Amino acid sequence: MQEQETAKVETGSQYDFLGSIMRGDYWIWGIYIFLFCISVVEIFSATSQLTFRGGYASDPAVRHITFLFGGAVLLLVSQSMSLNAIRAWDKLIYALGFFLCVATIFVGTEQKGASRSIAGLQPVEFCKLGVTMVLCALVTARDSTFHNLRIFRTRTQQRRYWTYLVIIGLVAIPIATQNLSSALIICMATFGIMFLGGVNGRYLWWTIFVAAIAAIFALLALRGIYAANGGEQNATAVEVEQTESSIFDKVMRRPTTWANRIFDDSGLPLWEEDIHGKKSQEIYSHMAIANSYPLGRFIGNSKMRDFLPEAFSDYIFAIIFEEGGPLMALLVLLLYLILLIRCYVLSRRTESPYIRLMMVALPLIIVIQALIHIGVCTGAMFVTGQPLPLISRGGSSIIGTSISFGILLALSRLIRQEKLERAEPVVEPEETSVEEENNEP
Repeated sequence: MQEQETAKVETGSQYDFLGSIMRGDYWIWGIYIFLFCISVVEIFSATSQLTFRGGYASDPAVRHITFLFGGAVLLLVSQSMSLNAIRAWDKLIYALGFFLCVATIFVGTEQKGASRSIAGLQPVEFCKLGVTMVLCALVTARDSTFHNLRIFRTRTQQRRYWTYLVIIGLVAIPIATQNLSSALIICMATFGIMFLGGVNGRYLWWTIFVAAIAAIFALLALRGIYAANGGEQNATAVEVEQTESSIFDKVMRRPTTWANRIFDDSGLPLWEEDIHGKKSQEIYSHMAIANSYPLGRFIGNSKMRDFLPEAFSDYIFAIIFEEGGPLMALLVLLLYLILLIRCYVLSRRTESPYIRLMMVALPLIIVIQALIHIGVCTGAMFVTGQPLPLISRGGSSIIGTSISFGILLALSRLIRQEKLERAEPVVEPEETSVEEENNEP
């Protein structure tokens, strides 16, 4: 009976059309489909500003849906990859993200006061995926793998940890010059990867201590920059004057932007301040949430979508809250958290350290980004430009998140195959007596 059930599971995908497409865990598939549908529905409402500028009602939505279906194709391809294929792609994705990130500083297209894209691509999305995959491979690798290099033959653990920091810093530092929040997401996610991967806790605590000291000095420096620029009155003027400048000036302009976002000398809550350019995003976001009903205004009835800057990207959660109400907003949050929990449950079913760590690392970086986006929209943290994974408008973000989902589905498929192999009964050869052997012709 057990053999028949095992054979049915293994061959069912050959005859079941749905099973042949959805080859990974159905929970992960369900979360992806829910987020996909929410993105398609909400983008028609949130892109009203882009529609007005372009003059065509369908153009922004068609572009977004095209990227969604393109990401779905990449997901279908990724879910069929073998473990060796996944291991082979990590270095290529990391190298691509690193070189594009460095090139963006010099020849990138400027968006929101910083060079963030090159040839229509945002390298930060490739960096997130690449550094996560490479770090998981390094953390779970055996010491014998490093002993072939002379530098790792002594103080192996310490030098391995320094290698991790170099791998992280090579992408985090260039990203931080233009997009500090993305660099912080990478640092938080990679720290979680090292913690879950069993890296020496003493090294991690020392890193936290040094990072905390650096953060204190950074905040003091930003406060000095904020005061030197005249605080709230001259903050916007300083940024406008430096719009046309050299590469060095563009990089040095970012601390001014960070200081203006963190510090506020007005002393008034957002709902009592006049609506002005510097804080219009925060104010309209709070207004969108406040204008919602218990069950929402229903899809397409948002009042703030025409006024809220980046309603289709950095603040789409506020539009979801306004149109869908608290229940819809809670559903979106739960989808990301359920993804992390489900992947953690699956990771406990495998004996492979690499698969176990990857199953937690990939959803971890998605959830951190989602929580930061929701925190910005609800006023829980300072303003930073982070899209809501798979929902916000943006080609590179959708592609990177779709590939992450595809890899998670591939790993869940490998975990299921591993479980089936362990469940297969061992068929022992039948014993033959000496008389039977002698009677054989």
